[in-house]
Parts: sequence; C-alpha cells; structure tokens
Amino acid sequence: GLIRKLFLAWSVFWVFGLAMALLGGARPMPLVYRVARRNGAVRTACAGLLSLYVALLGLVPVAIHASNLVPESRTTGSVFMVYEDNGIFPRWMFALAFYPMARAAEATYGEGSAVLLHISRETVAQALAGGRVVFIGSHGTKKGLMLHNDWLLPRDLAELPKNKSLKFVYLTGCDSGEKRDAWIAALAPADVVTYDRLSASLEHAWWLWFKGPDKVRAVHAEEENAG
Repeated sequence: GLIRKLFLAWSVFWVFGLAMALLGGARPMPLVYRVARRNGAVRTACAGLLSLYVALLGLVPVAIHASNLVPESRTTGSVFMVYEDNGIFPRWMFALAFYPMARAAEATYGEGSAVLLHISRETVAQALAGGRVVFIGSHGTKKGLMLHNDWLLPRDLAELPKNKSLKFVYLTGCDSGEKRDAWIAALAPADVVTYDRLSASLEHAWWLWFKGPDKVRAVHAEEENAG
C-alpha cells in the first residue's frame, strides 16, 4: 500500500541521484533541491536522523534480551512464533518482533514458555502440538502458506495433532483468508486470524507488539476462569 509507494518514490530519486553522480553531473535533484535550501527542513531532517540512530542504538540491549528469552535450543512451550526469514534476515530481528509476546508468555505461563522457531513442516507441527497461542509468520497465496519449495495447506494442518489447549492461531500469509473456512476447520476449536488480501510486515509487527501480548493474557485468563 502506501509504504510501498513511498519506498518506490524514494528509490526513483535515489537511482536518479546516483546516476547523476556517476556521470559527473552536479545538476540539483527536482523538488529535493528546493526543500534542501530551507534551513528548517535541513535541521528537521538532521534531528530525525539523529533520533533514528539513537533509537537503533537503544534497540541493541532490547534485542539481546529478546534473543535470550527465546534460545534456539528451546522447542517446547506455550506461546510460539514460527517465522520465515527468506534466508537473509537474522534470527534476532524476529526475536525482537516477538519480544512483547515472549514477556507476556513468561509473565503468565512461566519461564521458558515462549518459543521461536524457523518455519518448516516440523516446527509448525511442534507449535500446534504444544502451543496455546501460535503465530505463523510466512508468505502465502490463495493456495496456502508457502514453505521453502513446498506448500502448507489447510488439509495438512488438519492432519496434525494439536494441543487440546490451543486457543489462537495467527496466519500472516497474503490471501490465506481466501480459504478462511478451511483454516478454521483445520485448526478448530482455536480462533484463527487470516488475511484475504496482501498483508504488510508492518501490520504484523504492530500486532505482535501491541495486540499479541493482550491475546496471550486473555487466553491465560480464559483458562484460569475455566479452571
């Protein structure tokens, strides 16, 4: 959506500027040149960049703590995030995205209850067999969820054993909501979130940080009341 359009616009300006620099030209960039002549705009840009650098430095200890909460050796727990890294993104980025949910898991279900796994048929099976709340971060189409050179379809999940306490499953795959009824049937009786459109990474990150922890606490409270 909007973010993709802004990124495309920025890319066009960047490529234009790079090409001009390589050709030895000093011609000012349209629009950007006029904005850059204003001292207020330059100061605002510098302040914004400085704030960004400070925020990134501040994330370092948080990322370290987030990674320590979900060690690679842990495969059992109550709250799972299964992620696709496309072979290029480091694990700590997903640990950071999962951080608020991991903290909520430890506060409700105890130490060692948050699990972070790289996506595969086996890890999805582990998550559904042991989890109460499961977040599956993968690409997808109307056909199903995408694995490396493979597909994960609703009927595949229907055949997997599931934790009797599985209450909630979040599927990030784009257009997976086209088969929402099939996913719901395959994961019953858990509540299921799917998208019948293209879904952006930022909206999933927003959910992980600001809605996911509440979902963990709500599921725990539901279990406490039922018990």
